[in-house]
Amino acid sequence: MSGAGNMSILCTIGLAVCLNYKGEKLTLDETHAIGDGCILVEDAPINSFAINQDMINSGQPYGRGYFEMDWLESVGLKFSWKPQNLNSKTQNLSVLSRYRYNEIRRACDEFNRISLDSRNWK
Repeated sequence: MSGAGNMSILCTIGLAVCLNYKGEKLTLDETHAIGDGCILVEDAPINSFAINQDMINSGQPYGRGYFEMDWLESVGLKFSWKPQNLNSKTQNLSVLSRYRYNEIRRACDEFNRISLDSRNWK
């Protein structure tokens, strides 16, 4: 989040209207970035949400879903990358991709509900 620290200060001292999202204060620009990212990730193929070391070693580019999740996390969306019971050595990539696909959609839906509630803006 480039400049997010400065904008968060503006939120803290009351010079900007900000969204209270899971203990963080997000500016209008940050909330728009997350909202736009959530729209983009909706169309990513399910199998594009997971990568493995073989894919990295062979130089394959990260899948669109993985890339979008990484970007959404960097702009402030909160979600889990893997289930708590995941064994990363034996986890099937299709199972992990499905989990991440569902998780990012859940996180985006939750973010949208929070951002549409006027009580969360101060």
